Amino acid sequence: MTEILPITLYVLAAGGYGLFALLLLIRSQREAVALTMALAAALTAIWAGVTLAGRYDHADASLVYLTSVLKDGGWFAAILVMMDRPARAPTAWRALAALTAVTVLVHALFLSRSMDLGTFAGVRLDANLTGLLTIILGFVLIENLVRNSSRDKFWAVKNLVIGMAAILAFQFLMQVTIFLTHMAGDVLLATAPFFYLLALPLFALTAIRSPKAKLQVHSSRQVVFHTTTLVIAGIALQGTAIAAYYLRTYGGDAGTVLAIIFLFAVFVGVLWVAASNSLRSRLRLFIAENFFTYKYDYRAEWTKFIRALSAVEETGTPLKVLRTFADLMDSPGGALWVWKDNFRQFLPMARHAAHAEIKPLSPDDPLLAAFERESCTLIDLNAGEPEAAAWKALFPDHWLIVPLRYRARLVGLILLCQPRTRRTLNWEDYNLVALTAMQLAVYLMHDETAEALHDARQMEEFNKRFAFLVHDMKNTIGQLDLMARNAERFGENPAFQKDMNLTLRNSVDKLNTLLVQIRGGDPKADNMATAGNKNVNVVELVKAFVDEKQGQGLPVAVEDTISPACATISDDHTLINVLEHVVANAIEVTPADADVKVELSAKAGAIRIAVKDQGPGMSQEFINERLFRPFRTTKAQGFGIGAYQARENVRRLGGNFEVFSAEGRGTSIVISLPCKLTHSTGVL
Repeated sequence: MTEILPITLYVLAAGGYGLFALLLLIRSQREAVALTMALAAALTAIWAGVTLAGRYDHADASLVYLTSVLKDGGWFAAILVMMDRPARAPTAWRALAALTAVTVLVHALFLSRSMDLGTFAGVRLDANLTGLLTIILGFVLIENLVRNSSRDKFWAVKNLVIGMAAILAFQFLMQVTIFLTHMAGDVLLATAPFFYLLALPLFALTAIRSPKAKLQVHSSRQVVFHTTTLVIAGIALQGTAIAAYYLRTYGGDAGTVLAIIFLFAVFVGVLWVAASNSLRSRLRLFIAENFFTYKYDYRAEWTKFIRALSAVEETGTPLKVLRTFADLMDSPGGALWVWKDNFRQFLPMARHAAHAEIKPLSPDDPLLAAFERESCTLIDLNAGEPEAAAWKALFPDHWLIVPLRYRARLVGLILLCQPRTRRTLNWEDYNLVALTAMQLAVYLMHDETAEALHDARQMEEFNKRFAFLVHDMKNTIGQLDLMARNAERFGENPAFQKDMNLTLRNSVDKLNTLLVQIRGGDPKADNMATAGNKNVNVVELVKAFVDEKQGQGLPVAVEDTISPACATISDDHTLINVLEHVVANAIEVTPADADVKVELSAKAGAIRIAVKDQGPGMSQEFINERLFRPFRTTKAQGFGIGAYQARENVRRLGGNFEVFSAEGRGTSIVISLPCKLTHSTGVL
């Protein structure tokens, strides 16, 4: 283990800094800052490789010492280049640069030649002393960089300062030990690349933030997030392994126990960090703010947003909208108000993880005054603005109020809880909120429209059914009126009296059925779907219908070519209602000296009932455009739904309704029932 760990550290340091140098040469602006940092990174990679080779006697010790000094000199040069030398005392900067160059060269000379000038005032003048002075000079350079940097520039260089300070502190500890004991600390030397690996992300951040370097690292945020997570976990495990090793080696029996406890504690800690939404959010925010020019990966954000809205859920659209927006803004939840015309209020339609009391809002509520301006994209309750005071008083533990507008009209509001990690909103956040709020408003309005359309269709179905009932009632009234008029002529006829009683009974049954349908729908329609099919002698049914009409004195004749025959249909009453309408219309247009013919025939395994009149007929244009259009009629007392209702009823029986007509040639209505026909001698 003592050999594998240093090898791994040096290999990682060489590879990491080599890649960093390559990226600076390829993806930066190639100005002085970027080129100097690239040189320092390359020297660090060379140092790691040469030092590793020197551990196994594959490189001379003087070469190892020289690459170590050059590495430090490279980073000192990067610090000097980042200083504001034109604006702040260029003479002093030149003096500091010269002092740095001399100190590094002297230290390189002492190391490479193993020079020792003896003792002066109790201090030995050798490479250990020059090394210590070089490190102190490094701290002086860092102090000058920090002191002479403006606030904006310090934001760019502070990561380099932190990284170099950590490295110099480690080197100072190691150099002081060597200076005092004149013995090299092999353990400390083995862990040297570990500190450079820790500083590498900080150096990369400096190159990205620096306006004179502008390192462009274009990568998926997910890749960066997971890579950073793995690096952090790897660093933690490396540190844990080192600590556990020394605890076990130098702690005796108790050290082994302490190592096990320490390892388990770190493992639990890593799992806790991985499961924490807040810590993951902070890491994402850190990556977005420091590694990318734009805060959001819009392609990924929009894809996730649309997929969340398109997901099939049983929670309802308002809650889906709320959760989608909350996830986008890294908030655990909130509340959603939606404008409802029926209530004339903004009603709370969804809430999730919101602890405050959510009440309806009237359109004249003072809370909504801020949203009268279309430019108001959101209200940040943490910003302390005057327009946020009223909202903050009602919802002190919440974060954002976002208006949802559809065609400049306020249709909803979203209240978000505090984000999982504190964040400062910038122009990208405002643009993203405005864009997604617009899309969510459209989504909500489409959902409202779909509900309204569903309600309208239900109302249309009810109106259609009610229109059918009124039409059936009209037909029944017509039959009673006809019977009353014929009673004056045939009242003394016993056969007519018998038919009149039968007609009255049928009319009463029809009116009672209509009342039932008005109260609770169409029971026959339901029966058609549930009662199943039954065998009905259609020929006898049609003949009985014609006999009834003839008994009423109506000019109706029947021609039968398939008697006897049965068909399997679901509802004989519906078929009778269709015949009532078709025959009544045919009688109405047929001259008084002519009959309406009802012909029964079979074709292609189906019963065909043809009702033929000798009226004026209809044009094909009228049949195509007006005959089956509801509420289009040529009759003064008609409703214009009879033909439409008859065709729909036949289709519900599984049959077909056809019209053959020409102007001046009469009309033939053919009702086809595609069922098995059965004679007494077999099957057709």
